[in-house]
Amino acid sequence: MSWSVTEALSFTSKISIEYKDKQINSKTIMSVMSLGIPKNTKIKIITEGDEEEQVIKGIDQLMEKEGVGI
Repeated sequence: MSWSVTEALSFTSKISIEYKDKQINSKTIMSVMSLGIPKNTKIKIITEGDEEEQVIKGIDQLMEKEGVGI
C-alpha cells in the first residue's frame, strides 16, 4: 500500500484512510502500515481541501494502473 503514500504526498489536501473504525493520515507510511490492511479489503478514503476531486481522480487512476479494484 506504499503507493498510496506517494500519491497522497503530491496533494496539499488532507487525505485519510479509514479501516475497521480507525482513521489515519495517508501521508505517512507508518500510519498506513499500522492499519494492517489485507488484500481484497474495502477501505474508505476521505479527502478534505481544495483538491478533493483531483485527489479522487488521481487515486482512482493509480489504482486502475496498479490493478487494484475499487
